[in-house]
Amino acid sequence: MYHLGVRHFCVAPGSRNAAFSLALFRLSRELDGLNLHTHFDERGLGFLALGLARVQQQPVCIVTTSGTAVANLHPAVVEAFETLVPLFILSADRPDRLLECGANQAIRQKHMFGANARLSVNLSCPADSQALHQQISGFLQQYAQLSLPGPIQLNCQFDEPLYEQVPPLPLDWLRLNPVTCATPAQSIDETLLDIIRSSRSTLILLGQLTPLQHRQLLPWISRLRCPVIADIASQFRGCDEVHLLHYGDLLLAHPAFVAQLQPDLVIQFGGRIVSKRVGQFLEQYLRAPEAQYLLLSEYDQPLDPTRRARQQTISFERVAEWLPSPSVHPNLQLLIRQHQQLAEALPDLVDGSWHEAAVARLLMCHMPAGSAIMAGNSLSIRMLDSYGRFAERDIHVYSSRGASGIDGLVATAAALTSAYQHSYLLVGDTALLHDLNSLALLAKMPAAITIVVLNNNGGGIFDLLPASQQTAYEQMFLMPHGLAFQHAAAQFELDYELVADLPGLQKLLTVSGNPKRSRLIECRIHEGTTRLKGFIEQIRQLPAISACL
Repeated sequence: MYHLGVRHFCVAPGSRNAAFSLALFRLSRELDGLNLHTHFDERGLGFLALGLARVQQQPVCIVTTSGTAVANLHPAVVEAFETLVPLFILSADRPDRLLECGANQAIRQKHMFGANARLSVNLSCPADSQALHQQISGFLQQYAQLSLPGPIQLNCQFDEPLYEQVPPLPLDWLRLNPVTCATPAQSIDETLLDIIRSSRSTLILLGQLTPLQHRQLLPWISRLRCPVIADIASQFRGCDEVHLLHYGDLLLAHPAFVAQLQPDLVIQFGGRIVSKRVGQFLEQYLRAPEAQYLLLSEYDQPLDPTRRARQQTISFERVAEWLPSPSVHPNLQLLIRQHQQLAEALPDLVDGSWHEAAVARLLMCHMPAGSAIMAGNSLSIRMLDSYGRFAERDIHVYSSRGASGIDGLVATAAALTSAYQHSYLLVGDTALLHDLNSLALLAKMPAAITIVVLNNNGGGIFDLLPASQQTAYEQMFLMPHGLAFQHAAAQFELDYELVADLPGLQKLLTVSGNPKRSRLIECRIHEGTTRLKGFIEQIRQLPAISACL
C-alpha cells in the first residue's frame, strides 16, 4: 500500500486483522509520512477514509477485521465508487475451511462490494513468501489495468495463530515497478472545437469540481464573456468575476431571466449539479432539435441524467490552452444586471427571519479565507447552493453527492482538519443523529471543526416536497424526534452553543482565532421551511429583474 502512494491508514480493532494492525504500528515509527487513524465504528471509519482521500488527493487504505465489520464499509464504498475516490479495503477474513460451516464471525465477504468496487481480489493463506509474492503480483497486474479510480477490496485470509511474531520482510521484497493507472485524455475532438467557435450564445455550467480542478479551469473561466452558473461544489462560489452568476438556481425561477438566457450551446464541466432547476432548464432546452450540449470531464464516467450530452474526456490542466473562448453572449450585460438586482434583493427577502437559508447565508459570509466546509446532504447543501456565496475567494467546498446519502457526514467532515485550520460542517439534525458515533473522531484530529446543525425536528426538506400534502406526512416522512444535542456534545467533549436567532449566530461565527476544541452550534428552527416555500414565488415575481429589460 505504501508503494502505491498510501500515506493514511484507517484501522478498526479486531483480532483477525491483528497482523495488519501490528505491522502498521511498527511501520508508522519507521516510515516518514505514514499516518494512522483509528476508530471503533467501521461505518464512520470508512467515511473518514473517504474524506481523507478527497482532501489529500491520494489513495487511503482501510483495515478491518472479518464479518459485519466489512459490511459496515459499504455506504462509504458506494460513495467512493460514484465519485472516483481511490480507497483500498484490506478486509481480514477466515480461511476457506471455516466458511459455510457455522464458524464464528465467518461470512461471505469475498467480493462483498460487488459492482461498487473497481477491483476485488482474494488473497488466500499462502504457504510461503513465494506464494504470497505471486498473489500480490497478480493483484498489481490487475490494478495497473484499471481505467477509473475508486474502491478496491483485497480480502486477506488469515489462519491462527493471529498474534504470532513473524520476522518482517524487507520493504524492497517485492521489487515492484511503479504502477500508474489511466490518466485523463490528452487530446480533444476537433468537431467539438468547431461547435464552440460557431456558438453565439453559450452558457457555461460548472458542476462538482475539486480545488485542483478549480485552479486549472480558472484562467479559462476568467476570460469568458458569457454567463457562468456555478454549483456550490464547483469551488467557484467565492470568485467575483461579474459573469459568474452565483444565484443561478434562483434566477432560473424568474421567467424574464430565462427569456434572456436563450443559449445555443451549453458547456458543462463536471457533474452532479445540486440545483433541480438547472436540471429542469436543461430538459426544456434540449427539447429543441438544434440544442447543443457538451459535457467535459477528466474521466470517462457517465454524468448526464438527460442522456443527451456529447461527453468528452479532457485534461482540465489543458483547457486554457486547448479550448477557444466562446463568442460574447449578446445578452450578457442584461443577465449580469438581473443577477445584481437579485443579489441586492436577497438580504431584505431572506435575511430578516430565522430559517435554514438565512443560517446558510450567514455561515458563508463569516468563513475566513483558506477555510473549508463540508456541505451536508438533503436541505443543507440546497440552502448553500440556492441562497449563498462566499465573502472570500479561497474557500473549498466538499460534499458527498455520489449517492447523496445522509450517512457518514460527520466522519467525512472530520477529514477536513487534516489540511485546514478552519473547517466547518453544515448538517441537518437527522443526518447528525445518523452519525453521532463519529463525533468521537474529532478529539483525535489535528485541528478543531465547527459543526452547525439545522435542527428543524426531523426531515424538514420533505416540507418542500409533495410529501407534505400526504396524510401520512408527519409519521412517515418528517419523523419528528424532539431531540437536542447538548448532551451529545458533552459526551464527546465538544463546546456547545444553542442559538435561535441570527444575531446570536452571528456573534458565535465572528469569534476570532483558532478554536482549541471542536464545537457544535445547534440552530433550533421552527417552521423555517414554511418561510422557504414563499421565497421562490416572491423571486419569480421580483419586478427589479423584469425592469432590467
